[in-house]
Amino acid sequence: MKKLCYFISFLFLLLTFAGCENDGTLNENSEIVVVGLGHKVYNLPLGNEILFTGNDIKWFNRDTREIRFYDHSSFKEKLEQYEKILVILADTELFTATNVSDVMASVSTVYNDLVLYHDTAEDKYYLNDSYPVNINVEQVRLNTEIREENWGLFLYQLGIEGRLK
Repeated sequence: MKKLCYFISFLFLLLTFAGCENDGTLNENSEIVVVGLGHKVYNLPLGNEILFTGNDIKWFNRDTREIRFYDHSSFKEKLEQYEKILVILADTELFTATNVSDVMASVSTVYNDLVLYHDTAEDKYYLNDSYPVNINVEQVRLNTEIREENWGLFLYQLGIEGRLK
C-alpha cells in the first residue's frame, strides 16, 4: 500500500510538471547521459563511452516517441557501433534500449523490449517499446511495466529541462 501511495504521488508530480508549457529555456546542464553497451560487429563488451547527453536532445515527443537531436551527426557513427544504449540519470541507470535501424533489421526481426530505432529514410530516431512498433505480445507489455517508473523519471527530467514536446 505504501508503494502504491509513493507511485501515485510520483505520477501526480510527473503529470503536474509534464503538463507545464515549455517557456523556451533549456537547462544546459542536463542530468541525462547515454552510453554505449556491446560492440555490434565484434561483440566486445565495450561500454560506458558517452554517446550523447540530454544537452544533445532538442526535444522528445511523448506521443510519437520521436527523439530529436540538435545535431546527431557528431555522434551518429559512434552510436551505430553499439548494440545497446544505457540511459543514465544523475548516476542512476534507468534503462537500456537495443539500437536498431531499418537497414540492419530484417523483416523477421522482432524485439520485445525498448529500442532506439533509427528510420534511415527520414533520418529520425524513436524510443519505441518494441520493434516493429505496436506488436501485440505479452512480453512487450511486461517489459513496459517493469520500465514504467524509470521511464517516468526520464520523462520528468526531460520536462524539467524543457525538452518535452
